[in-house]
Amino acid sequence: SSIAPQDPAATLKITVELMSKISLESQQQRYLQPTDVTRLRSNISYLKQTDSESSKRLSALLKFEYTAFREKAAKHPANAAISAAVSKVSGPALLAVLSRPGSDADALNYIKDHLSRRHITCLVVNENRPASA
Repeated sequence: SSIAPQDPAATLKITVELMSKISLESQQQRYLQPTDVTRLRSNISYLKQTDSESSKRLSALLKFEYTAFREKAAKHPANAAISAAVSKVSGPALLAVLSRPGSDADALNYIKDHLSRRHITCLVVNENRPASA
């Protein structure tokens, strides 16, 4: 069903209904911190300003990491869902995403960074319910 963007009560009601239908999978153990996309892009930009050979090699390594990270995030189901949700939205806007801690962290960090450049704030709410059996 379609809702007018001016009706926050109806939007909230539909959001709560959709959240209750979400099935959770077991959470993977995470050993590393999620990638900080903004910092990674900033480091690449900073290294472009220097001419040393070691800076060029480090920059190439970080670009490789960023490209792999971007490609992995682009294939993540959350990317397709969030892209569809914001396809007709122009900033400034706020998007709330319900996610289990760590399960989608890298993809969500990339999506948050991408949306922030469109003036869309992505608020990730960590859901701590146990996984369904």
